[in-house]
Amino acid sequence: MGDYGKEEVLVIPTNTIIPWEGVKTKNKWQILETISQNAFLMLRNEAEGNPQVTQIIPYCVLSHTDSEGTKRLFHAQRKSEADRELKGKWTIGIGGHINPEDRVIHSLSKKQKKIMNLDKDLIPTLLACVKRELSEELVCDRKDVMGVGFICLLMTKADSVSKDHLGVVLKLEMATRNVNVKPDGELAKGFFATELEFLIYLDWHDFLLSIHTPEEIKKYGW
Repeated sequence: MGDYGKEEVLVIPTNTIIPWEGVKTKNKWQILETISQNAFLMLRNEAEGNPQVTQIIPYCVLSHTDSEGTKRLFHAQRKSEADRELKGKWTIGIGGHINPEDRVIHSLSKKQKKIMNLDKDLIPTLLACVKRELSEELVCDRKDVMGVGFICLLMTKADSVSKDHLGVVLKLEMATRNVNVKPDGELAKGFFATELEFLIYLDWHDFLLSIHTPEEIKKYGW
């Protein structure tokens, strides 16, 4: 685990949510309200690996449907220097921790902000976080965003990173596939693909690695 300095992240007491494994679509709004009523800020250094709190992570899935009705999701691969077990892994969810700058309400005092009871303001705060994270990782035109939807909540203990998090999964419907990763971000590459197209890409990429070095593959744009 790294040193996150003075970074503050949004958390809830772990015992305020009945845990589950995987995706939850039922009662998602009730759970979101529970999160809103119990959320507060904590230093990330104190939150990481702390079983007493669960970190709230908005994940954004980018979707595009072409003129023939084929839906594709944006798949992104994290760089090899990514945090902990995330190194080199693929994801369809782009997001991160909610930080103090994602707050929408500005009328509270500094002391009150520390409490950070979000109440009905969690949704705009989630959207502000997503907007910030996407601007850090992707190059795309905001005018291409046709709609935003709240899909589900996600909890899993499959790895040491995920077990500390509760994911709030949002979907952005995009008008085009004109989305690219930023060179200075945490993502190595990304593209829109159906599930089959993505699997074919992985098979083809593994085949190329068996006959070429990674440097050659990058040189020829494969």
